[in-house]
Amino acid sequence: MALALPELHFNRPQSREWTYAFLGSAIVYILWRWSDFLVWDDTSSAGFNAYSNGGHFALSRVTVIVKEAFAYVQSDGYRPISAIIRGIGAAYVLAYGPNPAIFIVANGLMCGLVLVLLLRFAREFLAQTASSYFASFLFLASTPVLTGSLVLFSGIQFLVFVFILATLNVYFAYEKCTDKKWLVVLVPLLIIGPWVREFVGIVAPLILVNELLHRRIMGAVSLIAAAGFLHALFPTFVMSLFVSDLPIAFVFNIGNLRNFIAPEASSENFTGLIARFHWRIVLDLFSILPPSLVLSALLIFTYRLAFDRTISGEHWRKEVFLLVFFAASFLPFLILFNSQVHLAYSLMPLSVLIAAQVEYVLKLQASPKWRAIRAVIFAVITIAVFDHATNIYAVRHVTHDIYNTIISLAHRFQREVPKGTIVISNAHHLEDIRLYANGHIDPWAAVGGIPDRSRWLYGADDYRRFFDPEQGQGVLLLDVRKPQLSGQRGSDRVFRQVQDPIFAIEMVGRIASVSSSYFFFDPLRLLLPTRVTAWTGPPDLEFDFYRGPSLDGALFGKEVAADYYLYLVTGDRIWRWAPHAVLLKESYFSFNIVGFRDRVYAIPQSEGAFDLEKIQKKLYSKTFVANNYDEILRQIDATLE
Repeated sequence: MALALPELHFNRPQSREWTYAFLGSAIVYILWRWSDFLVWDDTSSAGFNAYSNGGHFALSRVTVIVKEAFAYVQSDGYRPISAIIRGIGAAYVLAYGPNPAIFIVANGLMCGLVLVLLLRFAREFLAQTASSYFASFLFLASTPVLTGSLVLFSGIQFLVFVFILATLNVYFAYEKCTDKKWLVVLVPLLIIGPWVREFVGIVAPLILVNELLHRRIMGAVSLIAAAGFLHALFPTFVMSLFVSDLPIAFVFNIGNLRNFIAPEASSENFTGLIARFHWRIVLDLFSILPPSLVLSALLIFTYRLAFDRTISGEHWRKEVFLLVFFAASFLPFLILFNSQVHLAYSLMPLSVLIAAQVEYVLKLQASPKWRAIRAVIFAVITIAVFDHATNIYAVRHVTHDIYNTIISLAHRFQREVPKGTIVISNAHHLEDIRLYANGHIDPWAAVGGIPDRSRWLYGADDYRRFFDPEQGQGVLLLDVRKPQLSGQRGSDRVFRQVQDPIFAIEMVGRIASVSSSYFFFDPLRLLLPTRVTAWTGPPDLEFDFYRGPSLDGALFGKEVAADYYLYLVTGDRIWRWAPHAVLLKESYFSFNIVGFRDRVYAIPQSEGAFDLEKIQKKLYSKTFVANNYDEILRQIDATLE
């Protein structure tokens, strides 16, 4: 007899509500995201596949894509489901170009599913339907979720939310009816989830926490959750039973997690580790959600904790579960990664917690004191809704401005430089330019970032390859500058070979710029430091651009900006003494002899440090200039005869 899954027992009006919510959210997302461009990480995956990896991922090789995804640990970890989707996406772009339409529709359907799952999840903790929609609005309209949803196949964020929320909803359904058929659904979700992204693995310990809160830790669901947690910790184990060469690996020893934890943590003491935490992300929470609302919710929760004795134990258990969920999804990012997009996970429980605090105040008896507080809360909610809704405009607006510039630059390179021209840049999005230029340029990274690490340039020796006479290609430097560095997360992403050159270059000029402004309503944003300004562009480009207060001084304005300067390499070698002057000999007949770039200078020792501008303006009492050390000694000696 066929196994029948348990019924959800939706009544007809509720089924209609879920349908409308699903379709409405899907349509809104599709209209919002609709465009003719992909963004990084999709562009980097597609560009690397097409121009660096020989088109390895092709639609004719889908079977190979699937086999490789399960058989190997990738550079970002063991995420075979995501690897399959990324590979097929890159193969699609290879075949049909960067046309995102089919991926936008697919992500729209997932967005609709996320809303339905989030509404069901929120109603486990909230009494009012309106409160669950408010929590969903806070989550889906947040900048981490909006910006993360720009990426269509190279790490689909909606898919992570689907597995986290679906697993928890299935667990709650089992908790209500104890129908063991729900466990048949729970098991595959716990297996597949960590193969989408490691972070889905937090669901298993969350189930164990809830079982512990209800004192039923030894039940069947606890055993399943414990096994699911072990699977999340060792995600390769199951497939290693079928793939002999696949190692059994601890999740923190592979991929991105290893890269962020291993290099320094092993040799640091506790104090050093604490100092390395990204404490900034605490303030990020006040930036990615309306700060007035976050502060109000925090004050309400503190009041309830200190003074309210009327709330039932079951209600507190639910809020403790949400707090544990929030801690588990937020605290790891004190040490892992450093982009705001990763805070999206913590917004699932946090949005519900905030809605719960608002719901609490609005339910209170209307005494004069509470009437005033409710009026304040209504004002805060109004400001928060308008402020949060501007994210929907801001992310689309900023992203379009950025990619209009990127595509324009790509077309300019296609028109004005020979195919295969080497372009070295400090911009993460150089790979985007290559993709939209149809591989016309040969990209190299001055600060890292492009996916092909063999093209990362670390020091002067790495640049010598470009002066090989047999190389035969022109070399351009594309310097992407922020108009201000103060308070910028990417302040260290400076093109040193332009600021302090080690070979001869000539400025072509400022060839493009991005200046994308938007507004906000919440006055508390004025108090937040620039460094935690919400990022409103594609997540992986967060460090390429200025983001902060409007550069024109508009009080309630924010801006994303960058200037693009192009330089031509005119030298035929790396200078001997660069980027800084080198003291070759001190006090040679009262002269200091200094090597700088490809020349040797002698300046009076008593007249201060070496300054090329002072030499050019003849501000030293006497100077000598020569092409080599021996020649300058002869010049000085000749004046003494």
